[in-house]
Amino acid sequence: MRGRTIILGSTVLLIILVTLATPYLAQAPPTSVSVGACYGPITIYPSDSLGNFKSTFTTGETVYLTLIDEQGCAQPVTVTVTVKDPTGTLTTLINNQYTLPAGVKTTLALFKVSTANPSGQWIIYVTIDGVNAAPIAININSQSLPLPLWLLATIIITVVAAVLGVLAVMRIMGGKGIGGRGRAKEEQTRVLPAPIQQAPITAPERERTKVGVVLYRLRLPNGMEIPVSEPYRVFGRETFERYGLPKDALDFITREDRGGHFKIYLRGTKWFIEDLGSTNGTLLNGVEIKGKGPQELKNGDTISPAGVMNIVFRIEQVG
Repeated sequence: MRGRTIILGSTVLLIILVTLATPYLAQAPPTSVSVGACYGPITIYPSDSLGNFKSTFTTGETVYLTLIDEQGCAQPVTVTVTVKDPTGTLTTLINNQYTLPAGVKTTLALFKVSTANPSGQWIIYVTIDGVNAAPIAININSQSLPLPLWLLATIIITVVAAVLGVLAVMRIMGGKGIGGRGRAKEEQTRVLPAPIQQAPITAPERERTKVGVVLYRLRLPNGMEIPVSEPYRVFGRETFERYGLPKDALDFITREDRGGHFKIYLRGTKWFIEDLGSTNGTLLNGVEIKGKGPQELKNGDTISPAGVMNIVFRIEQVG
């Protein structure tokens, strides 16, 4: 009986340690892809904002993707990033060109984890200049915050000490008594521990499938606001038609089915706006940006598509 108890205690200890440590030990290996515009393979991996490898994310944390080519690329490459959540929903987050200098980490913000995101394994699909990289798996836990490492270490040490203490007491108690009479008394008074009940596992909320963290808002002349949750989005006439703006003004804005009028996207930690070759151009704070490429977009800037209306760019404040 004493030997069985020791085996049971050791098994329970092992299960507890593995359960606590798994989120911190699980890591998805980086992948790489070779394209014609680059001199060497491009290494791709999930990370934090500083480009440090990270594959487990929780509520409040932002998922980043880091690209690096040790030898650099001769020209900008087109990067497309699509994610699939545990419900199977696919969302394209990035479709843009980037310059990859030799040995420099290029870090792209994908999305910020919130309780609207289903927990579980997410898959990141990356395509560079039409070449598909191997899928990257990350773990999203939107239901609870992670344990700090110091607290995890304290819990593990406490559990180990408690189990070893119990086993030592049982060993001492088992040695008392003389011959068969001592063993008989031990077996008569021994109380079996209650069975361990596993906590129920809550299934992820499948109805919440959209990556719905509001990143910024566009304030329209009529006072209405457009909340935007995508780090890359194209705007055209169809977007503004849903907000009751005058039709005679909207007629000057290029439609999305013809390529769109302008786009707003996140590169690293900065926002940018770029006119998409629209017929009537785009003003940023009163200055024409058509044909000038990406322009940095700051909180409170005024965007004037075709110069017919003023839209204020407001970055969503977190916390």
